[in-house]
Amino acid sequence: MTIPHAERLKLDHGLAHLLTLDYIGRDQTVPVIITAEARHLDAVISLVATHQGRIRHVLRPLDAVAIWLPLRAVHELAPLDIIAEIELDQQVHVA
Repeated sequence: MTIPHAERLKLDHGLAHLLTLDYIGRDQTVPVIITAEARHLDAVISLVATHQGRIRHVLRPLDAVAIWLPLRAVHELAPLDIIAEIELDQQVHVA
């Protein structure tokens, strides 16, 4: 899957890179954070359910939802006007 205009699709660079890798299937589920205006959060939550995503946390003070979402759904949801940004949720653990 190629993503020629990741900035236009509101994806962070790590997530845009994942979408271009051929060895990662479109049904692979990844942890992402979707941000939207507060008035659109409920609609985003509904979209997550219809795209086989799983909500991990609703972060209303940050106008965001942390979810597990298939890569194909990331590609489908990114262009929607109600979504401000989709980021790969990355955690670094230091021993």
